[in-house]
Amino acid sequence: MGLLDSFSKMLSGGRLNVESRYDLLRTAVAGSMSSFHMALDKKTGDVVGLKLLDPEKTEHFESRFPGLKKPTEGEIAVQMDHPRIVKTLEHGT
Repeated sequence: MGLLDSFSKMLSGGRLNVESRYDLLRTAVAGSMSSFHMALDKKTGDVVGLKLLDPEKTEHFESRFPGLKKPTEGEIAVQMDHPRIVKTLEHGT
């Protein structure tokens, strides 16, 4: 088992039904690979930023690295802790 396998197993992102969990209040910005929304978290009542990756574009990007078991963007982001970086609360697919 490689280092990336170990890192991936430490982190757990699960399936998320965006429509049942969040009310999308507005689209803040849309980029080439994702869109970012202001959303109301129905579970906590908090207003949050919600980044949604485009599945087709993500799949195309990931196909460039076949067999490489690398952590996802969400798995990396949730580990970051710095006062000048937005905190990732959770991630999933």
